[in-house]
Amino acid sequence: MIPVGWLIMAILGMFTMTTLVATGRFATGGLDPVPSGPPAREASPSLEPTPTVEPAPTPEEQGICPSSWKVWKVKNPAGIDYYDASPEVKECIKRRFLELYRAVGPKHIDEFDPDRAVELRVRPPDKPVTEVSVVRYERRAILVTGFSPDGLRCCLRDYNEGGVLQVYTWPGKELLREERLPDEAVFYYMAYRPWKGDWFPVGAQPGEPESGAKAPLPRGIPDCIIIESGGLVEEEK
Repeated sequence: MIPVGWLIMAILGMFTMTTLVATGRFATGGLDPVPSGPPAREASPSLEPTPTVEPAPTPEEQGICPSSWKVWKVKNPAGIDYYDASPEVKECIKRRFLELYRAVGPKHIDEFDPDRAVELRVRPPDKPVTEVSVVRYERRAILVTGFSPDGLRCCLRDYNEGGVLQVYTWPGKELLREERLPDEAVFYYMAYRPWKGDWFPVGAQPGEPESGAKAPLPRGIPDCIIIESGGLVEEEK
């Protein structure tokens, strides 16, 4: 069983210092938008009707993370400077975090796929699965904030309330135990992997709070966090 609140910590061991060094080398000069090509020539007038073509889905609609973006400096309510990014980038990071989280701690036992967990590199391929932790929340909000100046790293806070943990045997899927979880916020860090084109959880840097650090939420998720994070996580509504 993987302890609740530390499910993603299992992923951190799969992300080595070697990949972080590669990220740093790639990031030299920062991330700028991909330059567009020269403007196309204006088409000659034609009397033929223009065929109707369905617009191609955007990368965001396909669930693909942007390959380049900008970050800019803003101030939080306490007057402290930090770097922010567009809602599209932050939404992509949230989707990726949930994908990895649910590969380790699904909402229902029938959703667990050990092969998918290996594919996402959140489970060692040579370690047999004997227990699966199923986690559900009544409400959940994920706040992405605090980007690094080069835009390749950020903080992620997972606010949840009304959580229930169920531990099942695998592959027998027999319920072993169930418990209520405290309302809390869990602190993580995410980094962009340019050679993969995705985001992945990483450990804290010197002087930062540890990844997996928790803070109790005695009154549940604050309304200001729900607004700032873009709303409750859809799967928990």
